[in-house]
Amino acid sequence: MNSNGIKFQCSGFSGLFVTIPHMSKILLVDDDRAVVETVAFLLNSEGYTVLTAANGEEGLIMARNEQPDLILLDILMPKINGYQMAAFLAADQKLKKIPVVLLTATSQMAGSVKIETSAKYKISKPFSADELLGTIRKALKPQKI
Repeated sequence: MNSNGIKFQCSGFSGLFVTIPHMSKILLVDDDRAVVETVAFLLNSEGYTVLTAANGEEGLIMARNEQPDLILLDILMPKINGYQMAAFLAADQKLKKIPVVLLTATSQMAGSVKIETSAKYKISKPFSADELLGTIRKALKPQKI
């Protein structure tokens, strides 16, 4: 019996362990409220924990305080833009290994991301749920060394 008074029984199996997967914590940094609400709803429905910030300045504070597993980062934002935030993340020893997915409404800007930032992943708005979720899964996979 566990502390909640629920009895666990597994007949016919000995030494059976069930691993409950770690639900990833995702920081979504975007100044477009509609995007934030839509993406947060989608990710929550997929089991992710979602933190949000409205600009790069808030995003950096959240990243430092919360240590998310992944950051979804809009490029065009007030205060600190996505390119600047990605650079700050890459320069921070505690944050540089967090995968970053850049989101942009301008496909030409998304195409030039490799020159501008160290972020490996990018998606152009508008994007589909499948595209976003696929990119997140890919970015969260452990990297082979």
